[in-house]
Amino acid sequence: MDWNFQEWLIIALFASLFFKEEFKTIVMHKMGFSGSEDKLQAGMDYLKLHFNDELSHLLADIQVDQKEGFKTMIEKQDAAKKCIENANNKLNEFDKFGVKTRV
Repeated sequence: MDWNFQEWLIIALFASLFFKEEFKTIVMHKMGFSGSEDKLQAGMDYLKLHFNDELSHLLADIQVDQKEGFKTMIEKQDAAKKCIENANNKLNEFDKFGVKTRV
């Protein structure tokens, strides 16, 4: 995806609007200007806490979906094992008694 100048400008404006101090500190740090490392770390901690709730909610949904998927997979595996056992039993009967035919 190739973003042009206007798209980057919109993203920068939104970020500066909602995270003014944190964004300013991060940009100045990336540009190489000396700044207070404490403010940078405080901004990063704020961003981590802000997005942590949303991420933990998504992770909980993924975990529930995985558990449901595993339950379904185990049920299908058990059904497949029973089918294989029935087929093996039938083959053993064929070996012992031969194949039944209609007369």
